[in-house]
Amino acid sequence: VALGRLAMHVTKTMPVDPDGIDADGALHDTFLGMAADAVGCGRTDEAHRLIAVAAERCVASWHGRVRACWLTAEVCLADHRPDRAVQVAEEAVREAQRVGALRHIVKSQMVMAVSLLAEGTQSGRPRAAGLLKAGLATSLDRGFWPLAWPTALLLADIGSKSTERYLGLAQHALNCVFRRSDARSRALAQVSPWMSVALRRTGEDAATDV
Repeated sequence: VALGRLAMHVTKTMPVDPDGIDADGALHDTFLGMAADAVGCGRTDEAHRLIAVAAERCVASWHGRVRACWLTAEVCLADHRPDRAVQVAEEAVREAQRVGALRHIVKSQMVMAVSLLAEGTQSGRPRAAGLLKAGLATSLDRGFWPLAWPTALLLADIGSKSTERYLGLAQHALNCVFRRSDARSRALAQVSPWMSVALRRTGEDAATDV
């Protein structure tokens, strides 16, 4: 509470940075971080409340608005409201495209694809596949490895004839992440329950064509 009050005081005396690299942006990120912790514990009502507090108390930058949309989509999916998740994910895509933030565009496309798949409409599945393929191509081209491997894994999970190829691409991207990680981080990844068993080993890089 004291940190929040201090940050609120600072934001009243300092200009707002358009990219959120300021006290206001830090406060906004703090509220979103607490909201993410809440949804991770299944407390979606609390997560919604903290996202609303962030919007009320802070002048969010484009970065903050995009992150808030990602988190809102996640909370909506946890609440079994994929239709709403699709809407806010679309907002994230538009905002990221407006400023030309390539990494944020790719992640927003991934969030939107997951939301479309959860919604389960007839048109949603091919639309999701298109978003994921575009995001994967960009990630491989620009070396966005932390985004490439989950995107490729989602494409593999869709169940197309290219499942093995997408698993190979996910393995390649994850190998690139591991090569840039310290030994402790690699060890934690190997035992993480969130890590696919098929991707825990490191080996020869796969071909990188989408």
